[in-house]
Amino acid sequence: MIEHGLRSIEPLISRRHAAGDSLFLVLDHNTRLLCLPKLLEAIPWLLEVPVLEVPAGEQAKRLDTAQLLWNGLASADRHSLILNLGGGTVSDLGGFVAASLLRGIDYINIPTTLLAMVDASIGGKVAVNLDNLKNRIGFFHNPLAVCLDPVFLATLPELQYKAGLAEALKTFLLDPENQELGDKWLESFNKLTIDELILRSATYKQKLVEQDPYDRGERQQLNLGHTFGHAIESLALSKGEEMPHGIAVAMGILPAMRLSQKFFGLSESVADHYRLWLTQQEISLPHYSDEERRRLLEYIHSDKKNCHNQVRCTLLAGIGKAQISVPVEDEQIIAALG
Repeated sequence: MIEHGLRSIEPLISRRHAAGDSLFLVLDHNTRLLCLPKLLEAIPWLLEVPVLEVPAGEQAKRLDTAQLLWNGLASADRHSLILNLGGGTVSDLGGFVAASLLRGIDYINIPTTLLAMVDASIGGKVAVNLDNLKNRIGFFHNPLAVCLDPVFLATLPELQYKAGLAEALKTFLLDPENQELGDKWLESFNKLTIDELILRSATYKQKLVEQDPYDRGERQQLNLGHTFGHAIESLALSKGEEMPHGIAVAMGILPAMRLSQKFFGLSESVADHYRLWLTQQEISLPHYSDEERRRLLEYIHSDKKNCHNQVRCTLLAGIGKAQISVPVEDEQIIAALG
């Protein structure tokens, strides 16, 4: 269930509270300072709810952080409700803890970043990282509701905003409704208001989730750019660097487009317009050393989307024409990394 506006979820959580169900609020340091006041302004009585704070950033998606939350939820029972206030890390981590505690309790996502609004908070894929491997341990456990409110976007650093735009653009490239746009696809994307972007992206993802809740078919088209993007994130994590997920996906879509040109004849103009968008957003593409390409290939081979030790990628035959689970050889991966 996707709700619009913070006050839209108050009846739902009020009923749970009135029934005697215990509520817990999970957030990170940044959302406690910047976003919690906006939530309390809309629903003041949430001031009474216990707050569990986790560190900010991808480094928090670890089993030891989950352990801290499990300890903080010692008084919870199977009727408890977790409210996740934050970006993708908080929704992933809070959802993972909800899925694993007492064989699964309810949670609601209140995303505060653009990336989480258009992607991470929707669909029930919850996970933590194992060492430097992205989302290695996880569950499918859908939120009771997702509350979308652009009021939080004013709190975002510019880089995090761009990370969300990249995920929204990914969804735009996948949507069959955009097949007829031709070379005007980027112009059409740039004309969308932020409310339109959020609604279109969330609606399209929710549609795929309903068709394929366990990610075994058409939902896999949402992995465009993720095979490379997760490896780019893992490489950054191994160096102790923070790499926003959406920025890594933005970088990962370009090698996916190179493979799409090789495998399916994707138009050069699509890749050219995509590179133009990266330039407009001032997202610079790294030049990888031979050693870095080798390490990226190792991370790609650890990707959970692979099958029978074969790397599988989501590619594009054209705008709105996703090709899922395409087998790709190591030398083709290295060539696509440039």
